[in-house]
Amino acid sequence: MPKARPEGLFRLLIDIPEAAEAAMRTIEIPDNDEEKPLVTFDASALLRSSNALKAVRLLCEEAHWEFAALILRSLGIVR
Repeated sequence: MPKARPEGLFRLLIDIPEAAEAAMRTIEIPDNDEEKPLVTFDASALLRSSNALKAVRLLCEEAHWEFAALILRSLGIVR
């Protein structure tokens, strides 16, 4: 018999990417050529992390925990 799903964890895997994407909509790209690449890099890293957490949620919903752990390791969340 399957164990109960950790609903709180699944809720976080929805809420965190939503919050990250909402924050990205408020980012102001500077006109300064010196700062623009830094902001763009940070935004790209945030988007990559958000998409990775979405992938983790999808994998965990289908009970593919072992593959989800690999994604979390690439983000530095799990060692």
